[in-house]
Amino acid sequence: FRSLGVENVNATAMVTIIPLHAETLTLTAVPQGTLEVNETFQFTAEVRDQLGNLFDTTVSWESDNTSVGTIGAIGNFTAVSIGAVNITASVGDLRVTQPVSVVPAVPHEIIIDPATSILNASETVRLNVTIKDKRGDIIDSGFTWAKNTDEYGTLVDGVFTAGKLIEKN
Repeated sequence: FRSLGVENVNATAMVTIIPLHAETLTLTAVPQGTLEVNETFQFTAEVRDQLGNLFDTTVSWESDNTSVGTIGAIGNFTAVSIGAVNITASVGDLRVTQPVSVVPAVPHEIIIDPATSILNASETVRLNVTIKDKRGDIIDSGFTWAKNTDEYGTLVDGVFTAGKLIEKN
C-alpha cells in the first residue's frame, strides 16, 4: 500500500475447506426386463458430492446369488443360470440395489449336420443338431427328436434310416 504511504501492513483471512464426500449414488444403466442365461450386461453408477457435482470414486459391486449371476469389479454382469439375483452398488455407506431376473436362453438358430445326405435304401445317417441363442452361443434347449415314420424312412433319436422308394406310375 505504498501509494497510501503506509508500509508493512498485513491482513489475515481464515479459510475453511470443507472436504467433499459422496452424497448420492444412482444406477445409470440397468437391464430393461429379463436377461437370458449367458447374457452379459454392463451396469454403471453415478456418484455425486454434497454440492451435486460428479464425484470421482470407486464403486463396489456385489451379487447376492452368484449361482444365478456374477458381477465384476467394474459392474460387468454375467447371467449364469435361471433365477433371481440382486446386484448392489456401494460407496461407503451409500448402497443401491437392482433386482435381475435370469431366464432360459431362447433358441435363435437350429443347425442340422449334415444338411444334405444321399442314401440308398436301408442306409442310415446320424443327424447332429446344434442350437444357438441370439448371441451365437451354443445352448442346451432340451431338444428331442420327434419319432417319424413314413414312406421315405424312419427317424429315431437323430438317426434317419432310408426306406425303399417305390416309383409310382
